[in-house]
Amino acid sequence: MKMYRGGIDVDETWSRIGSAGTFDGVEWVVFIKKEEQQGWWNVKVAANGKAPNKANYWLGWNGSRLSSMADKAKLEQNRPKLMQSVIAKL
Repeated sequence: MKMYRGGIDVDETWSRIGSAGTFDGVEWVVFIKKEEQQGWWNVKVAANGKAPNKANYWLGWNGSRLSSMADKAKLEQNRPKLMQSVIAKL
């Protein structure tokens, strides 16, 4: 199984929200863009290390729900517990 490294090194335009927990043997970290755009915030969920299949998810958050983006569908299908944890963290 191919492993991918999460990108937890972000610039100053991002704020680290905290850990979403450990899944697949790796800690997942949630970041949010400091400035919202038209009522939405960019969210990054990244593995703190290597994870199987995918290690970074890019999402949108409006304060109550995730936007319907490709990575939301992948996260929901492949790591539903992580997605629930990310929503609770946000």
